[in-house]
Parts: sequence; structure tokens; C-alpha cells
Amino acid sequence: MKVYTYENPFMLNRTSFWDEIKDYCHLCVSQTLVEGLKARYKRRTFQYLDTIDGFIRELYKPWADDIENMIEQFVMLSEEIQKIENDYLRRSFKFTKREVHEALRFLVELKVTPDSIKNSGLTKEQLEFLRIYKNLYREPKWNTINELIASQDRSDVKTAVINRLIDEVENKSGMRWDKRRTPFAFIDEAITDQSKKQFYLQLLENYEREEIHGFVLHGVHQFTPMILRLVEHLRDLGFEVVFLIQMDLEHQRIYETWKRVYQWCQPTYIHNTEKYAYNERSLGKAIGDLLESKVVDRNQKVSFFQYENLTEFVNRIANVFQKTLDKDPPKRISAMKEQFYVVDNELTNELLKGYFPDQFTDRHFLSYPIGQFIMALYRMWDPESKSLVLTPEVLKEALSAPFLGNIKGRPILQIYRKIELYLKGITNYDEAIERLSILKLNLEKIEKNEEYSDLKRFSFYHISIEDVDAFKQALRELKSIAAYVFRDMENGKIRFRDHFRRLISTMEVRMGKTEDLQTYFIQGLKERFENRDQLEISASFDDLRESIHYYLKVNANEEQRANWICRNFEQLDGAVLMSNNAKDNGVVYQIGQLSDEQMNVTTNQLLKWPLDESFFEGYEGDSDSLNYVHTVLTCKREYKNFLRYSLYYVCRYAECEVELSYIYKEGEEKRTPYYILDLLGLDPKRYEEISHYDFVQFAGEPFHRDPDQPSDFPLHLDALQSYAICDYRYFHNHLLMSADYFSNELHCRYYYRSILLDKVWRRLAGKRYENESELEQDLEQILDEEHKMLSSFVPFWGLSDLFDLREQTLDDLNKQRRGIEFKPVETGYVDIRKRFLIAEINPYNNRKENLLKNVHKLRSDRSNIQGREELIASLKSSIIDYMELPSLKMKSVNENVCNYCNLRDMCLEHFKADTQNKEEVEIL
Repeated sequence: MKVYTYENPFMLNRTSFWDEIKDYCHLCVSQTLVEGLKARYKRRTFQYLDTIDGFIRELYKPWADDIENMIEQFVMLSEEIQKIENDYLRRSFKFTKREVHEALRFLVELKVTPDSIKNSGLTKEQLEFLRIYKNLYREPKWNTINELIASQDRSDVKTAVINRLIDEVENKSGMRWDKRRTPFAFIDEAITDQSKKQFYLQLLENYEREEIHGFVLHGVHQFTPMILRLVEHLRDLGFEVVFLIQMDLEHQRIYETWKRVYQWCQPTYIHNTEKYAYNERSLGKAIGDLLESKVVDRNQKVSFFQYENLTEFVNRIANVFQKTLDKDPPKRISAMKEQFYVVDNELTNELLKGYFPDQFTDRHFLSYPIGQFIMALYRMWDPESKSLVLTPEVLKEALSAPFLGNIKGRPILQIYRKIELYLKGITNYDEAIERLSILKLNLEKIEKNEEYSDLKRFSFYHISIEDVDAFKQALRELKSIAAYVFRDMENGKIRFRDHFRRLISTMEVRMGKTEDLQTYFIQGLKERFENRDQLEISASFDDLRESIHYYLKVNANEEQRANWICRNFEQLDGAVLMSNNAKDNGVVYQIGQLSDEQMNVTTNQLLKWPLDESFFEGYEGDSDSLNYVHTVLTCKREYKNFLRYSLYYVCRYAECEVELSYIYKEGEEKRTPYYILDLLGLDPKRYEEISHYDFVQFAGEPFHRDPDQPSDFPLHLDALQSYAICDYRYFHNHLLMSADYFSNELHCRYYYRSILLDKVWRRLAGKRYENESELEQDLEQILDEEHKMLSSFVPFWGLSDLFDLREQTLDDLNKQRRGIEFKPVETGYVDIRKRFLIAEINPYNNRKENLLKNVHKLRSDRSNIQGREELIASLKSSIIDYMELPSLKMKSVNENVCNYCNLRDMCLEHFKADTQNKEEVEIL
């Protein structure tokens, strides 16, 4: 086989062999390389330009992209796992079932026959895995790929090319091809630009009329079993297959890894004889020279940053991307002034999905409320009791569904967040309905009796009766949906086809109630289930629950990965081709995770459990499968050298600025910079950045006040007290909300003590007693009476909780004694306890200082205190100035104050360390 090599990536179309291969079908190892080729050479330079992954999924769809087939495989695997006698092993396989499924498919694609694997030296897990593989190996659902390849001819390849060409037009136009129409009619309608329309129509006509002669595979270093299958299949059908890789003969050591991974095909290397000048970067040349044992320049002018941990690195990326969204939302990735490429981008992007879910097209339905609802439904349903299990985490996911309704514009989930504590400990549906009925009765009592008004500061009493009714109705709707979707289970098994039909029908009905769900989502959900009638299988509920992942979340393909915010090293070849445009736009490439630990990836890290290198030792298959096994394992062993090559490649050929970075810590383990960078004298500098989120921007115009008119801002004593310790607390509790309330359980405990203290103290103050015994007896009696009354409003706390609260309140009351009588009630003190939970907050470094001193100075019962009027005037003036700013800058707040704040669970202030002394925040 031929391997064409070229040195200058920017002159591919002027190589000596270009005319020979230009009309072939070009397949690239990544979507980024596809985009890079289009950016550098324009789309018209290529007849057919696609990713290898996309073409494989089209050509071998019944194996590579058939969800129903995967589900049936998954169920068969589950049945085999159930046969495992050892409880520990069975649990291990259940826990890693999806990974085991991938490992089994990997062996099938690798042409590994189970009888050719030696048992000696295998672990208990691998022996059990081998037993499963032997039982499944000859099952038709596991042999689809072999039958498919055996049955295909050249026309199937041409059909796959045409279908992928149509996919390209769909992606470009945003329209979907109705297969009842001809491809020509679709292209004519979908593309409005006449020149582009003519280009695609001509391509289609060429493929309809002429034969395909060959395929060019760009940049393949990691040969997967399916790439090997594709190459072998195409050659068997008479197509010429050639490989195209970048290679600089000056630095042979760097490129040795390429020659090792291509040994399997005994290639003939044809190097481009044309020479063209280019602007190489000194760092890349220095890396190449170092490996050639040449004298190198250790004075490299390149930025090399150290991030403390992955979170800090992800925050940096998020800041850059957010700035891009704010400035140029349509362009997103391409408009980022810093483009990030890292060794392993999976976890990084998982974290970024939390910030920007819309950017990740592989998220499918799990990031949509409907997708979360469906997954929550499966997690909540108990097939044995045929009822819902209402755990808080899962219930929140289910309640995000918009069709469950809202009350006065507030979603049901918002109501649940307020009453979550009230339902503490309840997982049974009927018990939840009963508890909600009690809540409703209590709300009626509170509305009718002013004596209970303090209870409204509990979040679960800071709602209306209408809210409770709406929430009960949402639970009934949940139960109704679940009962319908999960009905007709026989002998502990459920028929998949009927189940999915019911799921689709009920989702269609309910999605029709919403106006904000996109047509794309509804259509996409239907398409994902379009072949459900083929699922003639029955299986356990656990299998059904796990199988739903194949519908709602599939692995991202190469087209989708190109849109990920953080890309991996396999996409650097395309990045280099786009670097000229990047340079013109002031873009910087940041190459990250450059530590020894992350650059030196092991073979076993790249294999799915329970596979490792030892599993293949002594493998005795035929020469064909032996070649496959040897090639794939060689590629995985060489992956660390591919990473080294990729670093060299981007540092030598990228025309834009390049920055380097590594992450210092993973958990408690410290990492070291990549040894090559150390040998080149690069010293990493700690990355520091001022947060881009110090300001809260107003959605509209800033406030403006007529200086001759009184301020409309809340300036009463309660508001001033809030502002005295935290401007955000003032902004939220007195401007955004009409009153504050507590939902955190710890806060609710403190608040319960505060109102119990108030009620008992008021009854005891002013009384005179003959002796201490009489006082304590009266104290105990009144405390028990008030405690009994209040505890009826908090049914979620058990006897031990209530006992602790009583005893803590008793301690609070004893502090208000003077001999054998109680001090007069200090109204200001009690109000502070109710609003701030405790009356004194000390910083860690000064236990004598009270951070609430200004709050106490503003108490209504201390009107004569020195400096009070000056403080009031100062705070009022500060508030007016503060509210007239175009944005709100939050001042630093001591973390101990945050611990007792009712906004603690929604405000991020307590997560921020002091930027001046770099002390870590301690969270209660």
C-alpha cells in the first residue's frame, strides 16, 4: 500500500502526487481536519470530503449506528451477567456493564475468536468476561458486522458516499431530506446559492454516473479495528486506498512512531519532491532537534502556564467562551480568542457542559428538560411495588419538565425547592400526598392567626395554598405517566416495543402542551425511536432502564467533537491548517495538560474494562486476526508518541501564537511539567486571572434618581441592616423579593430556636418567682407548651431532632436570666436572631470582633447609641450611590457571615477565596 508524505501542510495541493489523488474520496481522522482542509484549500478542491468515523457509521450502519441492535446486545449481555455465580463479580459486571459491552464489541471488530484466547494468566474478571464472549460470539446480533461486510459490493460504497453527501447538504442548509424525494430535488431546494447548488448537483451527478476509484485517508495514526475493517473491505472491493501523512525528514525520531503504526500494511513511502518555504516556529524545531540530539536553543519565547487544578483550568476556558458568547454568539467556537487543545478533553468538556449545555450537540436529550424527565421517570419507578420512589435528586430532574405546569409563571420545581425540607424522609407517593395535605392545613392556620406569622420565614410556609395544590397535581401527573408507561409487566419482564410505543405517545401528548420546546427536539425524539417496532424482546426493568441511555445519549461522533469547546490532540492537524486565519484574527492556541503524567498515556488506559495488554498475551488466532490485534495494540502503545508528535507539529507549523500549560494537581497528587519542555528550559508561571464575573449587569438601564425627589429604594432599618453586612443580601432580599425566608435545614434549625426563644421569653419576662425551683418549673412548662405547638408545624423532624432543638433553646433562655427572673425582652436582639439567625458572628482570626456590630447599632431599641444617626445617613447615601451604578460590584464579605445567610445556597460569594491574602474559604 502507498503512504504519501509531505512536509509543508500548507502546500498539499502543490505536491508531486496531488493530481493522482485529488479526485479520490478523501476521509479525515477528525472533523477539525475536514474544516482545516476546507479553510485552507476550499471545499471545491475535493470531490468528497468526510470524516472516517462518519463514513464508517454510514457504510456499516446496522453495526455501527443501530441503536436497536445495541439494545438487544445489551440485554443479551445482562442475561449472561445474571449467570455469574460469584456475587462480587456479578456486581462488578453490573456496575461496568456499558464498558463491558464496548469491550465485547471491540473484540468482535478486532476479529478475535474466543477459542484462541489462552485462559492462563487471566484474572477472575477476565475469565468471566471470556465466558460471556464465548456465549455471545456466534449470536446473530453479535455477528452483524461480519455478515454486513460479506454481503456488500461496490454499489453499497457508492450509496454510502451519496448519503453522506446528502448529510453534508442537510448540515449546511438546516433542512432534512424527505426520502420520498430524489436527492437532486432536495439539493435544488435546500441550497439557495446558485454556485454552491451547481457544485453539489454536479458531484451527485458524477457519483450517479461514474465509478469511484479510490480513497485517501488523512492523518490516521490510531488504527481502530473498524478503520482496519474499512481499509480491508475497500481493497477487497477493488478500490485503491492510500494514506496521506505529514512528515519532515529532518526530524526522523519524531516520525518513527508513524512508521511503527504503518508496519502492518508493509507500505511504500512516497515523499513529496516539491520544496516550498514556510514560516516555522522555533519551539517546534527545538523539540525536533532535541530528539535528534542536536544543540537546541533553550531561550524559547513562549508562555507556559501552571493551573492549580482542573477546576481553575475549566474556569479559564469558561471565562473565554462566555466573553465570546457575549460579543459574538453566532460564531461561538470560531470567535474564541483562545482555542484550547488538551491531551484528554472528555472530563474537561463534561464540566463545561454544566456551564454551556447548548454548545454540545452530543448532549442529545439529557440536557433538555424532557430528556431529564424521561431519565428521572426510569430512576423513580419501582417495578416491584409498581409505584414511584420520590428521592429529592431524581424528583428535581423530573419536575424540570415544563408540561408539569407552573403557578403564576413560577415553575413547579421552584415550589419544590421551597418545600423540599418539609417532605424530608418521604419517598412514598401516598405519604407525600398526605404530608402535603398537612402543609395545606397549616398554611390555612397561619393565614388565619397572626400568632403564627413568624412561621412564614420558613420557605415551606412562604408559599400559597394554590402552590401546594399545583404541586400535588404535578405529583399526580407523574404517577399517571409512570403507571401508563410501565404497565403490562409480565413475570418481572417488560416488552420493549410496547413500552417505547407508550413512552412516545405520552411524551408527544404532553410536549404538545408546551410552546417553548423546539420542533427539532420533538422530531429528534421521534426519530430516535423510529425503529422501536423492531425490538421484539422482553427483558427486566433494570435492562430497560439502562437501555434507555442508548436512545437518549449516544457517544459523540467526530462532527460533534469539532464543536466541543475544548478539543483534543487528534484535532491539532486541522487546527494548524486554520492557524493562518487564527493569526489574522488575533487567536491564540493554548495547548494544555502538558504534564509527564498526562502525556505518557499507557495502553491499559486506552482499553475498556476488563481488557488489558495481558489479555492478548499468547493469542493464537489466524494470521488475519493476529495482524489486527498486533496493529491495534501497537497503535495504543504508540499513543504517547503521537501526543509528542502533535505537540511538535503545532509548535512548529502553527502560524498563530501558541501558549502551553499544565495542571499542577489532580486531587492530592502533584504533576510535573512534560520532560521535553523542562529540557528546553521552559519554566511554568502560575496562571492568575481577575474574575470576569465581579459585576452583576443590569438587564436594562441603570437606576436614575431625581435629586429633588426622595429615593424609591428601601431605606428602612431592616434594609439598612442587610446592607450593613452585604450589598447582595440587600439587593436580593429588599429589591428582588418582598421578604426573606430560610430553606436550608441548618438555617431552619437556627430559626426554629429563634422563634421558640421569642415566644417563651415573652411569656416569662416580667414574672417574679419566689425561688429558682419555681422559675425552672415555670420555664420548663412554658417551653414545653410552646415547643409542642411549634413542633406540630415541622413534622419532618424526628423526636431526637426536636429534643436537641428544645435543649438548645433552653440554653438560649438561661442566658437571658438575672438571678430568679428574666430580663425584659430585647426586641432588637430577637429581631436580629430571627433575621440573621445568631446575634454574634466572629471572624476566624479575631474571636472578640462581632461582624454584626453595625447591625446591632441599627437596632430600633438602641436609638440613643452614639454614632447611630451618622451610620444611618452614611448607609443611605451609600445605597443611593450603589444603586445608580450601571452594574453592581459586590464587595467582599466574610465567609462566616455567609454561613448564616438565607441566600447561601444561591450565592457564590462563599465559594470565593479572599483575593488579597489567598486564604481558602472554609464552608460550613
